[in-house]
Amino acid sequence: MPIKIEPLLASFISSTRDLSGKNQEDAIIKERRRIACSNESEPHVRYSNILKTIYIQMLAYKINDIDFVKACDSGVQRIKSAGYLGLMAIDGSESIVMAINTIMKDLSSKESRNNALTAICNLNNNNLILDNLMRYVCPNNIQDPFHKKALVAYHKLHPNSKVNIVGKEHSDIYIKAQIVVDKFMRTGNIDATENDILFLISLFTKADDPFLKVKLIEIFGILHSKDHLSMNQAFINSMDAVIIPPKDKIRLQIEIALSIEATILLLKANKCTPKTEAFVFRLIESQNPNSRHFGFQIARVYKIHREIAIDRCIKLGLHNHECLKTLIALIGKSNHKAIYKRKDEIIFHMEKDTVSRKQINSAIAAVFSKIAIHAKDDLLIKIYQEVPEVCLSTPLDKNIPKDCMLKLFNRICITINSRYFPLIYQLLHADIKNENFYNVIFERHLNILAIKRSNPHEIETLGKLLDCMFLYGVPAQNREILISKYKEVQGYHDSIDILNMMLDTIYLLNVKTDDQVVHIFGKYFIYLSLHLHNKKEIAIKHDPDLRIRMISQSIDINKTQEIRSNESIISTYSAENLNTLEIEVFVEEHSHAVHIGLNSILILE
Repeated sequence: MPIKIEPLLASFISSTRDLSGKNQEDAIIKERRRIACSNESEPHVRYSNILKTIYIQMLAYKINDIDFVKACDSGVQRIKSAGYLGLMAIDGSESIVMAINTIMKDLSSKESRNNALTAICNLNNNNLILDNLMRYVCPNNIQDPFHKKALVAYHKLHPNSKVNIVGKEHSDIYIKAQIVVDKFMRTGNIDATENDILFLISLFTKADDPFLKVKLIEIFGILHSKDHLSMNQAFINSMDAVIIPPKDKIRLQIEIALSIEATILLLKANKCTPKTEAFVFRLIESQNPNSRHFGFQIARVYKIHREIAIDRCIKLGLHNHECLKTLIALIGKSNHKAIYKRKDEIIFHMEKDTVSRKQINSAIAAVFSKIAIHAKDDLLIKIYQEVPEVCLSTPLDKNIPKDCMLKLFNRICITINSRYFPLIYQLLHADIKNENFYNVIFERHLNILAIKRSNPHEIETLGKLLDCMFLYGVPAQNREILISKYKEVQGYHDSIDILNMMLDTIYLLNVKTDDQVVHIFGKYFIYLSLHLHNKKEIAIKHDPDLRIRMISQSIDINKTQEIRSNESIISTYSAENLNTLEIEVFVEEHSHAVHIGLNSILILE
């Protein structure tokens, strides 16, 4: 179904390609109206209009599907071809139903049969709406110039029919083989008898067409996965024969592809031959990135030439994704120590290619994360100390001896390098008795991370720090550290994210403290506590700059005490039979109403 370049379409695409949003929509609507007015004009304009409509549909704008149905019925072949192309581009079966009679008629037409068969091969037949066309397809007419396409169309209409793969024409066998593969991908069943298998094996040894052989190996792989293929020595020899010998220099791409497929089939069946090993070695050492890709892929999956592949990956540089992926896949219990010792070499080859320090650290962290899975005790401690980012993907194993973890903690706990902070948080535990130690770490880290607040990585680290501040240390002291930092940072325009994170943690810490903190505005907070002695009392502590007025309607609220200092004012109220406290807080030129459920405040006896 060839579609020639159309100047009017090209002009339309050029005029709308760089538009977006409302401008593009306006241009599309304008063109759609113009198409509607000129659709019945001369053939070349109608042909252009159909192609434009397809383009509009590709941009996800609404179109009139009936235009494609009408075009399919056109007597002008290029308009008919464009109509079928549009029909294949739309979803839904309503328009296809309207085109059934046209497709049926075109199947019997020498000029239009190709278009109709192409449509059947590509249209959705989930609702069996095309089944009535089956007797018009005629897949067995070898005189038909579109015989192969008819084969595909027939099995599209009748997907459960038996595929008779035996034949004389290699091109027909290739098509049938692809139909068998498609059927397997769709159903998981392989449609081949024992005679079919013997025929395919015999054909493989006799055929010269490398494309056909690649397709046959694909079927052999499916048969092997279903235990329907017996690999005797003759079969292994026939596979081995198509693999490129070690000393051959230049081969066609299809011959390389054939060798790769044969190699993979033999390795999958544990039938590795010297020729197979030599070919995989050549792939790994190849200067061609495509060949090298398959060499690395085979090494990863079948663990062949592991050390050669590892060495090649390191020398090419782990900034190459394929090399990094391969090296990580090949790290195991037997070689993890040797790869660890090559750290400097890994870095050298990346620096040689002027790779950024960030990318180098990322690659090293990925490699060491895999090594950490197999490493033990002292080596594991070295890995975490040298590349702390490892802990992000491979958290510390709790089975590591405590003395090793303590040794690591003592080495890194005083650092101000934020790379180590997530690792320090993993090493923290509730058994540390020195409360001041927590305060020092939390305050120091909070200061550093607040300065780096624009870095997404540091924001993520801050989240881990806040989790630790909730879990460890003295809750009231941790809360004061956060409030102090909140007041310091709140004036900066780029601090909204960390302010919200700190405020959330402050409110979480309220659960663990005797009093409750409520944020009012800017840098201002108030503290509330509820005491039960002979009667219910509410204590409110606030900054001297704040003025508080009770707005609760209860007559049972009375101020009983007020203590003033330069730093704060503490007011005490008696509040019998009061469940909700409503106050108005005045600060600067603003006022803020606060509603507090007293049942949610910790009660102190």
